Amino acid sequence: MKIDKWLMPIVFASLLGSVSGELEFGFNYWPHGYASECLNDSLWPSQKPIIEADLDHISSLSGHVIRITFWPYPSGWPISWPLQPEYHQQTERIEEFLGLCHARDIKVIVCFSNGHVLNGYGPRWTQHEIYENGSPEGFQVFLDHAVSWINGLIDAIEASAYKDTVIYYDLQNEYHHSR
Repeated sequence: MKIDKWLMPIVFASLLGSVSGELEFGFNYWPHGYASECLNDSLWPSQKPIIEADLDHISSLSGHVIRITFWPYPSGWPISWPLQPEYHQQTERIEEFLGLCHARDIKVIVCFSNGHVLNGYGPRWTQHEIYENGSPEGFQVFLDHAVSWINGLIDAIEASAYKDTVIYYDLQNEYHHSR
């Protein structure tokens, strides 16, 4: 069988050893070529069977953990405000996604990576009038928007029947200076 998707292995052994009491093996995950936009109404019907097959494959490889990352653009926060309809589609569909993981005994780490903070060209948020082009007051507005973006997703997860599938939330805030 040819596998046309990339599953990027990552090791969570030391961290998960303290969570589950056993060493675990896991993967970074979203369907190849997509991020959280695969949860949008326009993509879910075509991506759900792929996700199910990928989760089955991960499970067959003894993978018991995946890390999914929400980036601003794919999750409906294109730097402008308010949040876009895609964001609300994802907050509504995350429960179904977690249910697919739960059915396969796969735990989930939810990561938020705010590409609006820093990118290869510097702090992207400072380049927009909505954030007063980088003023201290504008930075506070930016932070408030970032908290709303993250908390909306967390609130949707915590209100779901599968909230225990998520073992923790992570804020990915690494900046790679060579970009």
